[in-house]
Amino acid sequence: MTDIEERLSKLEERVNTLEDQVNGQAHQMSKGELRSFVEEWDPTTHKERAVVIGYFIEHGRGDGKFTMEDIAEGYRECKIPEPANMSDVLSNAEDSGLLMRSGKEGRLQNWMLTADGEQFVTEGGDQ
Repeated sequence: MTDIEERLSKLEERVNTLEDQVNGQAHQMSKGELRSFVEEWDPTTHKERAVVIGYFIEHGRGDGKFTMEDIAEGYRECKIPEPANMSDVLSNAEDSGLLMRSGKEGRLQNWMLTADGEQFVTEGGDQ
């Protein structure tokens, strides 16, 4: 099996686990699982990392939406230094069609993945 096929297989396993979670067939994913998910996906840019963390929050934890602070907390859970300007990272992902705004909670902007954003994560990138 080539490296790409092996990586795709691992991602498919993770997606199946996440789909089971969404369907109520698995336990809530822990913080340690976020780090493992991000490490397996191995994003190379802050935009990719934010989208992968957002996907985990939406599907792995079943929250359906997330804020900039949720993404920042995801960075901390993964023990990865945060970008200097998280707002720019999320706006860049929005401009790329991977994220969209989803209302506000008080002063905090809610975000969610677009269909393209979900496909980006489940199919292993290429945006």
